[in-house]
Amino acid sequence: MEHFARWIVKRRKLILVLAVLLLIPSVFGALGTYINYDILTYLPKDLDSMIGETYLEDDFNMASVSMITVENMSTPDTLKLKSDLEGVEGVQKVMWTSDFIDVTTPKEMLPSDIQKFFYNDSGATMLIVQFDAPERRCQNDERAEANQEHLE
Repeated sequence: MEHFARWIVKRRKLILVLAVLLLIPSVFGALGTYINYDILTYLPKDLDSMIGETYLEDDFNMASVSMITVENMSTPDTLKLKSDLEGVEGVQKVMWTSDFIDVTTPKEMLPSDIQKFFYNDSGATMLIVQFDAPERRCQNDERAEANQEHLE
């Protein structure tokens, strides 16, 4: 092992040049690789979870739902984020505690099950985003990117 280490140290410039040369095609590969975030496209249609997904969409229009967690965000900022997300194309509805009670009401006044669902002990809160068309999976990637821009 020491012999190998000495070989590397003696040829450090060669190794650095090789690393840079190998980095060039990896950048092109990373830029040219499409990432499909929707695991459902890989599952067979007769799988129980896919059948359940179909029922959720057909019966309740709830198959395409995302949950966004934000940490230590003030109520006005959370309301602005909610409003911004509602403006994203393809977003049907964004649900937060402001849909149940007035935002000036302390969260402790919420029923305990709703309070536990939307808030945790470390200052994080959750928004539920419902999309309007789950069949257009490729557009969900664009929506996710738009949501990410709003979160930043």
